[in-house]
Amino acid sequence: MLLVEDQENKVAEWAGLVLGKPIIQPAKIFGVVEDDGLLKGAAIFNDYQGPGGNIELTYVGPGTLTKNVMRQMAEFAFVACNASRVTLKTMRSNLVARKLLGNKKHGLVHECVLKRYYSTEKGGDALVFVLSRDHAKRWLGGSIE
Repeated sequence: MLLVEDQENKVAEWAGLVLGKPIIQPAKIFGVVEDDGLLKGAAIFNDYQGPGGNIELTYVGPGTLTKNVMRQMAEFAFVACNASRVTLKTMRSNLVARKLLGNKKHGLVHECVLKRYYSTEKGGDALVFVLSRDHAKRWLGGSIE
């Protein structure tokens, strides 16, 4: 799997359909494509606070989060953008995402809960996870300072 920049907003349209809501610009969007060019996922970076600050990541694509994709996302956030951290949110009710984000081997740390972030329904809280620059070294082979 490989990250490919979305230059014609086709990935943004696809991700919006999968998520059930439009992707708000400005955002830097990459498609996750297989060797045959088939779109399988999307990495959407937005709310960039500038060098040394936070960048948000929304990821869509069940079963596509490979080590190579993680490495490429970390390179974009921490090398190209020089971010200090990447923030990811998921609904409390999204058990698959919670298991993935809560897996310590990925380097993400659970930071907080945003009550009723997605909805007032049960499970509508947002769980916030952070990948810090220090923990990203695992994905970049220790190549960032």
